[in-house]
Amino acid sequence: MKHWDAEAIRAGLSYPACIDAMREALRLTHDGAMAQPPRQITAFPDDAGMAFMPGALRGSPWIGAKAVLRLPAKEPGGRHRKAGVFMLFNAERAELVATFDANELTLRRTAATTVAATQALARPGPRLVGLLGTGQLAAAHLEAFATQADTQGFVLWGRSRDSAHRLAEAFGGSQPVTVMEHAADVAARADVLCTVSSASQPILDGAALRPGQHVNLVGSSTAIDHEVDASVATRGPVFVDDLEAARANAAELRAAVESGRFQWRDIAGTLGAVLAGEHPGRRSADDITIFKSLGLFAEDVLAARVLVGG
Repeated sequence: MKHWDAEAIRAGLSYPACIDAMREALRLTHDGAMAQPPRQITAFPDDAGMAFMPGALRGSPWIGAKAVLRLPAKEPGGRHRKAGVFMLFNAERAELVATFDANELTLRRTAATTVAATQALARPGPRLVGLLGTGQLAAAHLEAFATQADTQGFVLWGRSRDSAHRLAEAFGGSQPVTVMEHAADVAARADVLCTVSSASQPILDGAALRPGQHVNLVGSSTAIDHEVDASVATRGPVFVDDLEAARANAAELRAAVESGRFQWRDIAGTLGAVLAGEHPGRRSADDITIFKSLGLFAEDVLAARVLVGG
């Protein structure tokens, strides 16, 4: 059995290969080929908790599970600490094939899914990509979008201006990265806007969005943390990775439903349906398309499969 640590995952899972795998994962989810119950979250004392995501690829030997421990930050205002593992089993051989650093696997497949969603829903042509956030997820999105020929550059904002400048300076890609003073400044310039923060309260108002933009809501994967206010869901067609998961954990959509400005039936469809050619996705150049990303077992197992060569 092999363990893929973060360095090995970065070396073995290129973003172009991972983006292709995420398209397949979303199509398979839409086709019902994945058995993936909703994420199970257990709370422990002292603000600790664990998330567990099991699943299986029907018609194949691949079964897996991801377990992630979340601990409170060591300092007030700091980031939560996480540690986790993804386990890949071969059911035909009753064998644990490999384990993977869950954080790195999640970062790469999440950023790759965002790119896949952008390619499916954004207007075609050169794009300036906006990022709200400065942590590991933001860095992964810089790397993933940098592999795309239509990415012209980046505009970036973070609650810590120093962190934003450090991230911009550390980026090794050829596209320029400009740090903005306010989140609304990013929304005013970006063709594609990605919220990739750890914010628990909204950092962006829906009024800041512009006709023709594509928005990826990525940073929050719980029913509690809101990166944007409830009005964002009313600005254009909303797509999700999974309808059941969205009802359970898409905080921004749940808030919009509770406000009375949005209903679950208003969701335009799943990204898998768009990728399968069963939904047109963007219907006009002026649409503000929105993708709410929560993450799926299918994405983990397809990324892991690329690494093991299965």
